[in-house]
Amino acid sequence: MPIFSFLSREAQFVQRIHAGERKAEQEFFDYCYEYCMRTQGGDAFYSQDRFQDALIQIWTEIQDGRIYLQDGKIWRQPKSKGAVAAPMSCTLRSFIIDICKKQAAKESRNPIVVVKTLIRDITDDDFEAFGREEEEEKLRIVHASIEEMSEHCREILTLYYVDGLTLEQIMLKRNAHTSKDGLKTSKSKCLQRLRDLVITTYIAIQAL
Repeated sequence: MPIFSFLSREAQFVQRIHAGERKAEQEFFDYCYEYCMRTQGGDAFYSQDRFQDALIQIWTEIQDGRIYLQDGKIWRQPKSKGAVAAPMSCTLRSFIIDICKKQAAKESRNPIVVVKTLIRDITDDDFEAFGREEEEEKLRIVHASIEEMSEHCREILTLYYVDGLTLEQIMLKRNAHTSKDGLKTSKSKCLQRLRDLVITTYIAIQAL
């Protein structure tokens, strides 16, 4: 479907939401949700959370008149000081995805989110008890275990989980791997090493 078809429909949403039509907000949600969730991928909990935040931002900007119609086009007035209003260069759905991606990048640098991701990756059915621990205790155990790892493993896991780099980007940055498969194997071994350390630490704490 050509982009003007999306813009024509979205222009109607802008007009109706700005007018305070509640039904339009639900219709706009339905219009965006499946597309945005499918495009985001990744962890469903965080994707839905980011989507809701981005949608609220769009609604607020429309209601406040920062996203508006002019000459049949959707315009946006950026919030940053000195910024000039201009026609939007993408659909509202694509704009929501852009907001979600920026938020995901911000989350990837958040130590709490990083450790929660690690916990998810190191937890399995044989280690179910760890999953029932309080969040603060799990964070403490994982942090302590990371400190016990080799510099090689800490660097790989940090680049992948904290900095959000792809395997290809890590290869270029470290210049220490001859192939992507080799790096992937190293990452898996480091993650397994972390898991072993977490289990050992957890069992030791339970024995006290």
